[in-house]
Amino acid sequence: IYFYDLESSQVKQLTNVIGGLFYPVISPDLAKLYCVSYHSRGYDIAETTFEFKNSDLVEKNQLLTSQKFSYMHLQSKEAEESSATHKPEIELKTKSGAYPYSGILHLKPQYVTPSVSFLPDTYQVGATIGAVDPLFLHHYELSLREDAGTKNPVGRIYYFNGASGISWDFEVNKQSYPDVLSGLAYQKLNAQLGLMIPIKSYFQNLFIRPHLDYSKIDFDHETKNYGPGVSIVDDTEFTQWGFSFPENGSYRELSATRYFAGSSTDSEFTNVFLKYRKHAQISGRTIYHVSLDAGAYMSPTLDGNNGLLIGSKLSFPYTWGTEMNLFGYLPNQFLAKDAQIISQRLTFSFSQLEKFWGSWVPLYLQRLSGGVVAQMSRLNTFTGLQYPWSGGFELYQDFTLGQLFFMKGSLGIYQGDVGLGGQTQVILSIDHAM
Repeated sequence: IYFYDLESSQVKQLTNVIGGLFYPVISPDLAKLYCVSYHSRGYDIAETTFEFKNSDLVEKNQLLTSQKFSYMHLQSKEAEESSATHKPEIELKTKSGAYPYSGILHLKPQYVTPSVSFLPDTYQVGATIGAVDPLFLHHYELSLREDAGTKNPVGRIYYFNGASGISWDFEVNKQSYPDVLSGLAYQKLNAQLGLMIPIKSYFQNLFIRPHLDYSKIDFDHETKNYGPGVSIVDDTEFTQWGFSFPENGSYRELSATRYFAGSSTDSEFTNVFLKYRKHAQISGRTIYHVSLDAGAYMSPTLDGNNGLLIGSKLSFPYTWGTEMNLFGYLPNQFLAKDAQIISQRLTFSFSQLEKFWGSWVPLYLQRLSGGVVAQMSRLNTFTGLQYPWSGGFELYQDFTLGQLFFMKGSLGIYQGDVGLGGQTQVILSIDHAM
């Protein structure tokens, strides 16, 4: 809620409350402010004890934060007694009482789903559990599987905490699968602890992300590396619900991580990445997308367990792909010291289907779109410079499965440079919509 001073023509922010306050109304005597509050159990009518006639608070530009507001719903006697000890400077009152919102109280497991992953010559089976609080301030997910080829446990642990102005997260990923060509088991463990610090409080899209990384790779030999890193992110991308890709905005990220050797036989190196995406509306639902993915692996020595891997991904149901994506080539086909990939897409909407099929497995189809894509790249590989390219056509379909899982599917046909090992690829992808 903002305050507009008629005498000075200044606009000042009055509140900063988790969940939000809506439809403010001032009482006729200017003594109270009534509004609609939103909290974990829905909407409620709220009343502040702040006397609106007294503008000292506004003049001092002191925001009414979530610590000064309480959220209301029917509660137990124990909760009422607990909330009685909390005396916020400014309260929201209803007949049902009040207590401060805490997302931690809502994090008992909320869902359990099967977790299945298919890779070449192996598969992984397990389960995923997780939860998110009603205001999306906390989120955790644990996915645990067993790899049929190596009999090793694999999976992911993730936790996000956004309850304060500086959010943080923690993630661990473990992968293991047999390599058919060498006959060895490829195993990789990554862990990262990071912060997200807004550069300015009213520019939530612009933030700095310092982080600590740990990496362990066991393939033809074992390497361990750890070190600090920092990223600067500017994210204004906007994706409409039921649409496979952003329609406007941009994403810019510059990151650098210094890895120290975990033992005397390991190498030290620095990784630097630049990511840029821009989306512009041509007309209607016709959108032009351009992106740049650039990276550099800086080390005085060559280590086959590191470097930049470039290539495509495998078609559904396989879940194996490459971090730096270049269609029309095998996954991890190129190993480079530095790489730059420019991708251009033109997407357009075919139909807003709004179709509901099925009774046993409800399937709700949303927007159907198409697109053309072209990629150009410069790769400084360990054998010299290469300039692979690719092009293709894509179809995108968004859908909801069982009124619970929001998914996006795509079908693409791509062609790479035959002279550099490129090929014709048909890739079907089905992913969770974010």
